[in-house]
Amino acid sequence: MVNVAIFCMDNAIQEKIKEKVERLEPAWKVYLYTDEKEIEKDMFKKHFSIFFMELDEENQSGYYLAKEIRKYSANAVIIFIAGKETDACQAFEVGALRFLKKTFDNEKLEEAINRAEHVVSEESIYFPYKKRGYVYQIRLSDVYMFERKERISEIHTVCGKVEKIYVSLNRLENWLDPRCFVRAHAKYIVNVSYIDCIKESIVVLNNEKSIPLARTRKKKVEDVYKQYTYKTNKSAVVQAIE
Repeated sequence: MVNVAIFCMDNAIQEKIKEKVERLEPAWKVYLYTDEKEIEKDMFKKHFSIFFMELDEENQSGYYLAKEIRKYSANAVIIFIAGKETDACQAFEVGALRFLKKTFDNEKLEEAINRAEHVVSEESIYFPYKKRGYVYQIRLSDVYMFERKERISEIHTVCGKVEKIYVSLNRLENWLDPRCFVRAHAKYIVNVSYIDCIKESIVVLNNEKSIPLARTRKKKVEDVYKQYTYKTNKSAVVQAIE
């Protein structure tokens, strides 16, 4: 799930961006903000991937928020909307992807959204998590499963590293790409790419680890796994032909 935050005092600009984003990327979820405290509070809860930030010379809240975003994530996409091109220097200071004047046309807005989609597609392979007040990220392709243990969840990686996070599997399940990660059991979410085979009541992974498979989840796991293997095999055939 890609969550998009639009911080702007101008309702007309907010709605214009929202409408364009929802038309081009209907799977994305858009949140509108006019209060910097509200958006700052939601940063960790909603895992925003893209920010449209108003940059005003008189009101520096947009620039301040952009600096806070960089503490939250080094990879989040920031697109500034400003009244003057001279404000663009601030955009570069915080690594903004694009700078749009408030008089932007549909073509420039669409171009910015398409560019953001490309960046998010590349960066979505990382999973951000908070630990001791800092935000870290881990490559999802290195994660073979998430496991629930009492009040915490554990991230298990192929290199043997285990990270503990205070995030429920329900929240993780909603955040992760359902084509790549599937809930096999109340206590386990599995990376489909590491499944070796599915038996009656267990899922066997490539590292020879077996995890329980809930009867009520078996069909879903099998369907996701079949779709993944079909897509992988088809891609290999196309690549060979090309």
